[in-house]
Amino acid sequence: MPAAHAPEPGTIARRWDRYAPVYDRLVGLTAQRRRSLALAELRTDERVAILGVGSGLDLPLLPDGVQATGVDLSPAMLHRARQRAQTVGAAFEGRLGNAEGSDLPAGAYDAVVLHLIVAVAYDPVAVVREAVRIVRPGGRIALLDKFAPEGRPPSWARRAVEAVARPLATSVTVRLGEVARAAGARVVHRESAPPLGLLTIARLEPEVAT
Repeated sequence: MPAAHAPEPGTIARRWDRYAPVYDRLVGLTAQRRRSLALAELRTDERVAILGVGSGLDLPLLPDGVQATGVDLSPAMLHRARQRAQTVGAAFEGRLGNAEGSDLPAGAYDAVVLHLIVAVAYDPVAVVREAVRIVRPGGRIALLDKFAPEGRPPSWARRAVEAVARPLATSVTVRLGEVARAAGARVVHRESAPPLGLLTIARLEPEVAT
C-alpha cells in the first residue's frame, strides 16, 4: 500500500514545516478530536502516544494526569506542540521521528492516538502497525481521518481529488478496514463525522494472537 515514489522523510518534514504557521487555522476539528479521545477512554496516570502529533491540537483535550508522548517528522510542528503543552499544562514529551516507524518502546502505552496521520502517511499500514507495536495488550487506538468506503473501488470523483490532494498533503482513497487488517488491528467501533460525514472516527484494538 505504500506509494511507489514516496518522498524522502526530510522532504516531507520540510513540507509540514511550511504548513505549521497556518495549520491550526486550517485543521482544528476540536469536536471530532474530543469524540475520538472519548472513545479511547483515557484515564488519569495512563500513558498515551500521539503519532503525528502535529502542532499539538489534541493536548488540551487530554484528561488531567495523562502522560503524553508525541512523535512528528516536522521540527516546526513539534515546536508548536511543545509550546501548546506548556500553555495548557499538559504532561508532554515531544520526539522528532516518523509515525511509520518510531523509536518508542514496544507495548509501553495504554493508548495511541492517530488523528489525521494515517491518510497523510505514504504507508498507512505502517502507521497503524506502529500503533499496534507500541500499545500494550488490551490497549486502545483512537483514530480520526478521511477514508474511502469499504467494499468497492473509489469513485471517479474521489480518484480525481486524490490526484490533487496526495501531492499536497493527504490521500482520500485509503480504506480503514483494509489498513487495519493488514496492520494486525481490528475495528471495534467506527462512525462518520462532519463535515458532511466525510471524516471517520474509530477505535481500533490489536488483534489477539491465537
